[in-house]
Amino acid sequence: MQKKTTGVIAGIAGAALLMGGTTFALWSDSDTVDGAQISSGNLDVAVIGDAGSQWSWKDISADRTDKSHEIDLADFRIIPGDVIEGTVALDVALEGENMVAALGAELGAASGELTNLDIDVAVTDSTGAPVTLNSGGTMVLASMDNGNPDSQTITTVGTALDDAADVTVTVTVTFPASTGGQDHVTESIALDGATITLDQVRSGVDGYIG
Repeated sequence: MQKKTTGVIAGIAGAALLMGGTTFALWSDSDTVDGAQISSGNLDVAVIGDAGSQWSWKDISADRTDKSHEIDLADFRIIPGDVIEGTVALDVALEGENMVAALGAELGAASGELTNLDIDVAVTDSTGAPVTLNSGGTMVLASMDNGNPDSQTITTVGTALDDAADVTVTVTVTFPASTGGQDHVTESIALDGATITLDQVRSGVDGYIG
């Protein structure tokens, strides 16, 4: 009788030891959170046209009845009183909530004997409206998806290149009629290629507070 009682007590003690590492939790629940993908914006500029055909040149001399007719610059021979005009179109893409960029065009140095030609550069937007360049000689553009209210007065462009002219750079070359005698006869001038720059900006731009 004494032995049986001891066995029962030992069995209960063993069960208590097995339960010693177990805890009882209150109700709980869980769920997963979607992953987050962060994408960068875009800044791109391209000259429209194939190499060798990017510039379009015209003779716009005022005394020509057919002024503004196309010319082949390689064959054209400029004389006093002539005015010719070259245009090149640029496709610009900007993308980003706060994307604003400054577009600049810098002509290469003119070299040759024709030292008294007047060369002017002007910029127009996609509608043909003249653009006033800022003090740095650049044009400020904003992305179409820009959500900053401070940039709403800035000209906007698309988020991807589409081979459409967003900006047109026009170079006007005038040979002053006042040039007399035999000055500059059979002389020439070469205009080096232009360099187009597009730089993101965050501050210091009229109409935009970075």
